[in-house]
Amino acid sequence: MPLEEKKESSYSPYAEAPSAAEPGAPAPKKGVLADGPLIPIQRAPRPPEPEPLLANRKVQIIGGAVGAVLLIIILYFIFHTTNKVTGRTKSDAPYQINNNQTVVQNFQVVGKATYTLEVISPDGDLQIGVAKRNPKDSSNLTALKKLSYKIAGKGQTTEESGIADTGDWSWFVFNESKKLVKVKIKFLAEPQK
Repeated sequence: MPLEEKKESSYSPYAEAPSAAEPGAPAPKKGVLADGPLIPIQRAPRPPEPEPLLANRKVQIIGGAVGAVLLIIILYFIFHTTNKVTGRTKSDAPYQINNNQTVVQNFQVVGKATYTLEVISPDGDLQIGVAKRNPKDSSNLTALKKLSYKIAGKGQTTEESGIADTGDWSWFVFNESKKLVKVKIKFLAEPQK
């Protein structure tokens, strides 16, 4: 076989890459740099210069002062209790109490309050007391006997006083004798100062 002449191919590994300016030239492949002028790289802008330390310090001091004032106000409202008494806080009236009858009056305390119950019983013995109890509880004679009470003797003035804390309270007087008893009851509850 005779030797044939070699055909020249259009591809040459050493040939120059086609430029993008030539019409119909293929775009360079990914990862291959195109020949041409170098484009300067734009750098990210520099961060701004930090403010002087004195200006930051002033903002911190002012912010800390405002925060401290807010904290003090919030703590004041959380822990400050006002002493207040509502309900039947004052009574000064005569009563006629039949046998096995009770007189019960309720009052509510927020904070602390002082109370004084004074009973003048010229006709017979009575039982008196002040107790922390739910106003919805029964106020019959057997329920009141379970509470702490004093005996107000015939012809004597009997007084009970103390300090009531937050909650529902009642003062009561009841008659266990067999006869009607006339009595004068004075009660006063005031917020503690």
